Amino acid sequence: MCTCRTNRELLLPYALPYGVWVLMFSLFDGWLDASWIYTLRMLLVAGLLWKFRRCYISISSAFSRSASVLSGLFWGVMGCFLWVALATPFAPQGALPWNNLSFFLRAMSATLLVPVFEELLMRGYLFGLASQWDLFRREKKESPLVFTLDHATISDMGVPSWSVPGVLLSTVFFAVGHLVHEWPAALVYGLLMTFVLIRTGGLLSCVVAHGTTNLSLALYVWFTGQWGLW
Repeated sequence: MCTCRTNRELLLPYALPYGVWVLMFSLFDGWLDASWIYTLRMLLVAGLLWKFRRCYISISSAFSRSASVLSGLFWGVMGCFLWVALATPFAPQGALPWNNLSFFLRAMSATLLVPVFEELLMRGYLFGLASQWDLFRREKKESPLVFTLDHATISDMGVPSWSVPGVLLSTVFFAVGHLVHEWPAALVYGLLMTFVLIRTGGLLSCVVAHGTTNLSLALYVWFTGQWGLW
């Protein structure tokens, strides 16, 4: 049972899986084979997502489940085209291929796990937090940031709607979590995901789209040998 009642308390359940994912690579890169790193990452992060499962907002949307999935598949493929087009000019040349096991583990985690905790944090928590702050600011509440953190929860939000602070915060944080040469692609992709969020009214299409993009990119890299994109 989740005891988090405010946005400040919800920060840990939403941010910890992402933080652990990043930290595991920083700690063990160069010490462990990539296959071991991805195995440890998947086990730890999946465990955290399960532990905090009752703290997260529902990923359902205003669309039906089937419509959300179909929408996510479409925008995921479009997102892959955008990513390849925007990332290729900046991708490092001569990148070495991954071995089969490491590639498979990364592709699997990028398809099934990463979209869940990234979309929960970026388009769930951060977008919702900034949107609530913007609402309270416009309502002229005293100390709107403090009120947002300590007296509100994103769980009380309705269908996501257009919010400039929400779009900016979620998109910038999403981009910063990528390598510098990926920033142009990540910024555009972050904007695409906020569009999908607002258009479908929930996170399900975003999660499906994100997973579809990652799987499509993995297949593109595998068949073209463009390892600089990986």
